[in-house]
Amino acid sequence: MANALYNLAKADLLDGSLDLIAGLDIMVSLVDEAYVPNLNTDAVVADLGANIVDTSTALGSKTNTLGVFDAANYTFVAVPADNPCNLVIHEDAGRLIAFIDTAAGGALPVTPVGDDIPIAWPVAGIFSL
Repeated sequence: MANALYNLAKADLLDGSLDLIAGLDIMVSLVDEAYVPNLNTDAVVADLGANIVDTSTALGSKTNTLGVFDAANYTFVAVPADNPCNLVIHEDAGRLIAFIDTAAGGALPVTPVGDDIPIAWPVAGIFSL
């Protein structure tokens, strides 16, 4: 699967009920690649099941420029060894926003081995509408 937005999040973005910049903490989770997203029905963090390996604090410096969402890079610290992982962006209240399993240079999936895992978002932004 390629990087994608969850369909319920897309609908909420388009009708204005999901504002990624104002008032929401947006986070990213490392999820075991055993998680297979259903973009039509997965809607909240609970839908990830036991596949969450680690979750960030709130992403800083969020921007929306011409429909492109971006935020500050993030580093997961001392992530315990686990299976290969992809990324899921979600709000702190639980709504799933984006599934990311493809990165430049083949950086995803990433396999935690107990070290820090830096997440450097693309220069062009995290995703666009």
